[in-house]
Amino acid sequence: MVFLADLLQTVIGIYLYILILRFLMQLMRADFYNPLAQSIVKLTQPLVAPVQKIVPSKGRFSLPTLVVYAFLQLGVIFLMTALLPKVLPSLVGLLVLVLAYFISNLLTVMMVAMFGIVILSWVAPNSHHPGALLLYQLTQPLSRLVNRFLPPLGGLDFSPVVILLSIVYAKKYAVTYLFNLAYMVG
Repeated sequence: MVFLADLLQTVIGIYLYILILRFLMQLMRADFYNPLAQSIVKLTQPLVAPVQKIVPSKGRFSLPTLVVYAFLQLGVIFLMTALLPKVLPSLVGLLVLVLAYFISNLLTVMMVAMFGIVILSWVAPNSHHPGALLLYQLTQPLSRLVNRFLPPLGGLDFSPVVILLSIVYAKKYAVTYLFNLAYMVG
């Protein structure tokens, strides 16, 4: 039984990351004609489409995707609580816990995307592969923001370093605080 729960948690966890990719693609205005982007939309559409009829998107901010993410994450939390003797936080604590998981997973996706861009810049700097283009479109808005304050020096772009360090410290302090807060609230 525990094996099946672990398997289900893994499958739902992968799907949660795919939902985050869909959310980021819309937020960062990635090209939805990209084959990888279309695959992500096709994988998430069965759950997101019914919610879109009830909860509309607000510009680039995909609320239906967030609602689906929240319900799936709550399902994982309840599943793990049922299998492992854990204390379930209050209702407000559950919302904070879902937010903590969302931010943690979002930062993980951005960190992997940034590492992918760094590796691609060494291996295939001008790649036109759909995966490389999607990574570039997901990370470019953050890189441009950092480049406003720290422009490339001598041909070296330090924005990936700044972004990766920011992600590491955000996960270490802010997300950890949210996880702790979830069990203290209510």
